[in-house]
Amino acid sequence: MILSLFELVNVLFLFGDAFTQPILTVSPNNVILYGDAVTSTATPSYVTIECRMQSMSAREVYSVYIKRFAQDLAEVSLLNGQSMSKISDLAPNDVRTKNPEISGSVGSSSDWFLRIRYLQSRMDCADGATYHCRVTYKPNSGDTTTTNVSSTLSVSVRPGNLQILALRVVGVSNSIQVDNNSLVQRGEQLELTCNGNTGQSSGNIIEWFKMTSSTGYQILLSSGEDTVDDGNPAGISVGSPPTICHYQRTSRLRYLVKTNDNSLSFRCEVAVAQPTTYKAFSQEFMFRFDGRLISTCTVHRLSIVVILLSGIATWSI
Repeated sequence: MILSLFELVNVLFLFGDAFTQPILTVSPNNVILYGDAVTSTATPSYVTIECRMQSMSAREVYSVYIKRFAQDLAEVSLLNGQSMSKISDLAPNDVRTKNPEISGSVGSSSDWFLRIRYLQSRMDCADGATYHCRVTYKPNSGDTTTTNVSSTLSVSVRPGNLQILALRVVGVSNSIQVDNNSLVQRGEQLELTCNGNTGQSSGNIIEWFKMTSSTGYQILLSSGEDTVDDGNPAGISVGSPPTICHYQRTSRLRYLVKTNDNSLSFRCEVAVAQPTTYKAFSQEFMFRFDGRLISTCTVHRLSIVVILLSGIATWSI
């Protein structure tokens, strides 16, 4: 049986719809959050999520919707014969606060699409999801139909925003906050606190490093008079429904300034091994020496001064 050219065109016209699917692209499809900022290896300024129908696959497209998981994000539909694109009325609040750019076109033209563009600096890990595109259209032949397609945006969270605060311990229960590059005396007790984002795993811990002029940076372990309290991880949730984006942790180091400390600076650090080794660390917190050795008697006198200044009169022998 030999088909005429007219019959062959009709067969391709009839069966072409069965093999037609919209195309949903996410670019870039893998982004990384460092602390609170989003970047990627290609460092584009936007993440674009676009659903597009192939040319000549439909007679008319009535609407296009993009969802994040099961939640409506954006839509384009016909209103009085004109294309109207917008953030969906049921879109989660976090999407609205990110103020994405929405554009799209439907109808009887050959350019049918819906596009969402996010500024990367406004994104968070709630945007790491499977996205779905639903298109309602009139095929070249047959009844109105709806088709769906999916694509995924992968978001990974790395540690960041590590900050150090320092206290000078005076007496049993008193302390004074000190600034970076403050004077310190040998024999003083310091308490340093490091707080920050430790990444996606609740098992990531903060490590402390001390640098002196003679030894360089060395990791500090819980030994002797230097003690480290790793604290407990706290999950930080975003999105709706809430999703744990990353963990915050606070680590405390108590350090007795040694007689052989000639220069002194500290740094806290979080290291992760997946997908590749990455380290986040704080700025250096430094101390200067005034050359004197602080005695137990001096510590006792400082304790009395601090207590008196706080309005509590205490007499001790």
